[in-house]
Amino acid sequence: MLEQLIIVVFIVFISIYIVYKFKTYKSLLYIVIPIHIILDIGVLHFGGSDALSIMPVFRIIYILCIYTILLFSNAKLDSILIVLTFFIFYIVGLIVFRLISIGASFEGLEFLLRTSLPIILVYISMHCLTKIDDMKAVNISVIISLIIFIGYLLLANIFDLGKNIYYDLEQLDEGVSLIYTGLFLGNTFNTLAYLVLLLPLVYKYNTNINGLYLNVLLVLGFLFLILTFRRSALGITIFAYIVYAFTIFKYNNKNISYLILILITIIFIYPFILPFLQEIINLRGDRGTNPFSLETIQSEGRTNELFYILNKVTFAESIMNFMFGYSFSTSGVYPFAPTTRELHSDIAVLLYTVGYMGMFLYIIFHLTIIQTYYKYRRYSYNNILNIMFWVILVTSIMLSYSGRLTVFSFRSIIFLYIGMIIGILKCNYYNDEDTVCS
Repeated sequence: MLEQLIIVVFIVFISIYIVYKFKTYKSLLYIVIPIHIILDIGVLHFGGSDALSIMPVFRIIYILCIYTILLFSNAKLDSILIVLTFFIFYIVGLIVFRLISIGASFEGLEFLLRTSLPIILVYISMHCLTKIDDMKAVNISVIISLIIFIGYLLLANIFDLGKNIYYDLEQLDEGVSLIYTGLFLGNTFNTLAYLVLLLPLVYKYNTNINGLYLNVLLVLGFLFLILTFRRSALGITIFAYIVYAFTIFKYNNKNISYLILILITIIFIYPFILPFLQEIINLRGDRGTNPFSLETIQSEGRTNELFYILNKVTFAESIMNFMFGYSFSTSGVYPFAPTTRELHSDIAVLLYTVGYMGMFLYIIFHLTIIQTYYKYRRYSYNNILNIMFWVILVTSIMLSYSGRLTVFSFRSIIFLYIGMIIGILKCNYYNDEDTVCS
């Protein structure tokens, strides 16, 4: 409990200091990413049982306080706010209905908070973070977060903190050592993936930072993504940098040219880590099959759950289940799994919890974001912002297969940056300038 209190007091102190330094409440958004990572680590090591852990509750209260302050000071009616309001009140209505009709527990409240709080960031950041100076400040927090994340993983392997993400060391042949992740679970590495794929914005706008330091963080980030072998996190990062290779790399920013270090580093270390990766591939797959093969993907729990839930909800006996789903608790015994498990895929979770009506509103929300982006997109000098907008949005859709819809950290990064990019484009649009709002 003492460790948790220390972390809470530290976060409160840092928040007060940031507001005092920048003389504005929107500066709290500058530190929201590292705050989430610190809380993730704190919960893993000092959370104890749910009954004794104060940090998950503190996270909710902290975010609600920030959002309330910023919403009251920057609230403006627009299409994103309207769709968000409909989506949130729809879930609230389901919570009330299920409490009255079937006596469901308050698990719906947790679902509401975990689902809605990250996506509200797109509206708040769009209206609060409208200048390149804001992006520079948030980019600094990305660097700090990368240092925290990578430093934590390095310490985990130096001091054997936690256990490996997928495997017990006893499973391995003698002499093969899989890395420790310090209790970080698979979806946590989606956060690392987004921190790494956002680095081109740091190279572009934070030119005061030594490029060598950024390159080191970039290479270490890629290395940990490779060695932990979280396929979804590694996949979206590789996808992003393939896109960058044909787009951002063409721009005249000398720091961005250093990104070729990724390829050089991987080529150099590949012979040394090949046996290690082969062991991971054998363990990650089904009895040694290739984990990237179509056969393996089709046989995995996420694929089975997606088709099972699609069939269950689409052909539900009751129109109520078709429209509004079944329950906010997705934990159960399913035909495709031998033991109790929670649903992972975002599509499966949405259909099971809020039905096709909720899924429809969620899709409309994303379409409204795209429509708002197109409304303000202009000028060739915004190319890097346009590219980053689509990379972040598309990779977030790619992650909907593996989930998780209710994870704070990486989803907060997604919607913080999407909203900020739209906010900067909007600032340029209304100022009709030939330079980015600074």
